[in-house]
Amino acid sequence: MTIIGSICILVGMLYSTALQSIGVVLIVADALWNFKPEKDRAAIAVASALCGVFLLYFLGCWNAQDTDFMLLKWRIKLPFLLLPLAFLFAPAVKERHYHGLLGLFVMLMFVAGLFSFAQYLLDYAAINQAYIQSKVLPTPVHHIRFSLMAAFAVCAGHYLYVRKQFFFDERERYLYLFAAVFLFGFLHLLAVRSGLLAIYLCLLYLAARKMLVGKDVRKTLAILSLVVVLPVGAYLSFPSFQQKLHYSQTYVSALIKGEEINPQHSDIGRFRSIQMGLELARQHPVMGVGIGNLQQEVDKYYHSYFPELRPERRLMPHNQYVYILAGLGTVGLLFFLVCVLTPLVVNFLVWSDPLFNTLNIILLSSFLTESPLETHLGVSFYLIFNLLAMSYFRFAQQKPAKTSASR
Repeated sequence: MTIIGSICILVGMLYSTALQSIGVVLIVADALWNFKPEKDRAAIAVASALCGVFLLYFLGCWNAQDTDFMLLKWRIKLPFLLLPLAFLFAPAVKERHYHGLLGLFVMLMFVAGLFSFAQYLLDYAAINQAYIQSKVLPTPVHHIRFSLMAAFAVCAGHYLYVRKQFFFDERERYLYLFAAVFLFGFLHLLAVRSGLLAIYLCLLYLAARKMLVGKDVRKTLAILSLVVVLPVGAYLSFPSFQQKLHYSQTYVSALIKGEEINPQHSDIGRFRSIQMGLELARQHPVMGVGIGNLQQEVDKYYHSYFPELRPERRLMPHNQYVYILAGLGTVGLLFFLVCVLTPLVVNFLVWSDPLFNTLNIILLSSFLTESPLETHLGVSFYLIFNLLAMSYFRFAQQKPAKTSASR
């Protein structure tokens, strides 16, 4: 049932929150039905760290005054408790199934990207004009989350192609490569900065890996050349990319020069929300305002400093690290960093999987511009691929032992 549950979550991330919940239930049920204590220390460390995120939010509501907001935070973070334990105690995901699920995700994102691209072709003039007003191409889910998922799909498609992995037929890997190339181009057409930052950080990571691990100077230089050439090509090819770049340049230039900025500029609200979060953290540096009180404190801040701002434009901190810092203080932020960095440390010390690193590069970089862990989709995206990888690595660790035992 773990495989079926994972499929539900992967499809649900694009089309249904309810399907995501059903997937969680199926995976938990599989763990309860096939419960077996796990001895893999690496898997235990990763699962414990991810459970720590739920524990952080649970304990961080000790002084909560807004019960409804507190319960909302617990409900969104509950998968951080259920899924790590379920994947730890359920049967390990086999290699074929793990790569099959990665391939399914790549193809789901490929099809979703095709539909968005078709909408662009049908009304490209209006959509290009909309980019001037900071609107974007329609996507099945929130455009920032979609761009991050697309960035990981690019990495997963490349990984499956290079590793020659497939589920039904060897020729599948060429389809994965084609999907990865299409989605890479689509990211530039979509022109969402979070996704572009993530994919180029992954390229830089791969370049560093080729140099330090593979000692391959030629491939390193080829990747670095792509990092320079591709944005130029995208600027010349995609009007949406041009508009987004000009839009961002206008804001940054006005900010540096101290000029008046259009109050409708979308970046103003994001920048203001981060300033607000840092101010709350300055006032409560050690323990924060309490994650359960954060909504109330945010409302008070906007009422005091920006009373003219409409409620729908009063944003929570658009930075996951600042969100944690404001709500839980320095202590909470340090604990959170331990939780989210532990999987990377374990991978470095034990698993050494490059796709796992690219996944976490995408996730951790997204925390700089968004608070994805405050949404169901963000939590599902963060957990499902970290835990599927953890479960597959458990299976990979078991194989040598089984082989030697059979002999």
